[in-house]
Amino acid sequence: MADDLVESAMAPIRAWLDESSSLAALPPDATTPVFVIMDESIHAPGAEGSSAPAEPEDTQSPRLVIAAWDQLAMVPWTLASRSRRIESLVADDVVETISSIETQRELPLGLDLLPVPKEGARSIFPIPRNSQSRAHGAASPNSDLPSLPGVGELISTHIAPVGKDNASTRAALRLNVNTTPRALLEAAAESAQVSLPDALWTSRGKNKPYRQAVPGGASAELGGTIAFTSSSDCWSFRIDAFVGVARSSWWVVLRRGERGWEIAQRIPIVTEPRE
Repeated sequence: MADDLVESAMAPIRAWLDESSSLAALPPDATTPVFVIMDESIHAPGAEGSSAPAEPEDTQSPRLVIAAWDQLAMVPWTLASRSRRIESLVADDVVETISSIETQRELPLGLDLLPVPKEGARSIFPIPRNSQSRAHGAASPNSDLPSLPGVGELISTHIAPVGKDNASTRAALRLNVNTTPRALLEAAAESAQVSLPDALWTSRGKNKPYRQAVPGGASAELGGTIAFTSSSDCWSFRIDAFVGVARSSWWVVLRRGERGWEIAQRIPIVTEPRE
């Protein structure tokens, strides 16, 4: 049944992408670009085939947790170890981990290429901090979650340049000004020799997206342009389904293409200890 819940998660994910992702905004002090889009206990479908959230005190019902991370608010895998200014914003252990992976140019990147972390080390797949884990049929406190951000909320794997056939629109780095952590956004702006408007931080301070013109410029260090956008076309999702003591977890990356939102990667999360 946990696997069935995971499959059912694609509908709310696509709805969120279509209806809410373009409005996503985070406070300036947000350290990772995460949004919990669902965290509900679900009653089994009744005779009418409908389902509904369980009562808050019901800890035995199946539970579905979906969190989204904006890949246009992270350091791209291919840049994390190339730019000293950008690299300084990424923890040494993360840079060391991704730099140790030899990838062929024609093969897609992905968190599944990274080695299973040692006990106590940083996780590969992130877990939303403002959600609760579920173990043995009971909700576990947030203190049980990893203390360090996972690699997947710091390093992007699936972003693609806008306008692949138009050299003028290619960018060495693209960032969503409404979700990118302030330190990364300011470092990118400094590298591109542009200024970020005060109105941007004012809007984000109110959890509202900034909709005015965004700056853009070139970076000699990155060997190309740095493009800023007010929305994202690449999101990664963690899906956790809990049924009793069973848990099924998946990592899904979707990119917006000519035919709408398309799955770029979908893999089970099997590199974590199970309860």
